[in-house]
Amino acid sequence: MIENRNRPAPILDGNKLCGLVAPTYDGTPNTEYDLFGDGTAVERFADGCWTDFLASNPDVKAYAHHDSKQVLGRTQAGTLSLSVEKRGLCYSIDLPKTTAGKDMKKSVERKDIDGASVSMRNVKARWTKEGSKNIRTILKAELDHVAPLANPAYLATSASLRSNDTEE
Repeated sequence: MIENRNRPAPILDGNKLCGLVAPTYDGTPNTEYDLFGDGTAVERFADGCWTDFLASNPDVKAYAHHDSKQVLGRTQAGTLSLSVEKRGLCYSIDLPKTTAGKDMKKSVERKDIDGASVSMRNVKARWTKEGSKNIRTILKAELDHVAPLANPAYLATSASLRSNDTEE
């Protein structure tokens, strides 16, 4: 007699939007941003550039497409969480049951939206040169907001739906 041992897969209700919003530079083009679109200058996020800011328990918002009229979450409300991982700054939004939240969910399900962006203040940066390319490395930054969207500056960013179930 064959006996199977398995745990049922969690049911994904898809109300949590998660992803990478600011990648730490890892040597690949997808983790840097071409500032002028001509290859002469790029921007990179250094490992740890968000650590001091996040330690201050900031009030950061999540907007759909950088539109402050389409609020998706907020750290102070507990509907947006931010974390620093080796790959960069990650976000998790408990999507609201509003038009903006439902529209975002549908766009991510359809894969129309698969990236994210930050609105930030550069606190400390270092400029260097690699051949003819100018490199702006962000060493310390402060967030204003994060935004899932269709055309991210950094191609390594992501947006995907997850279950609200913590046992994934």
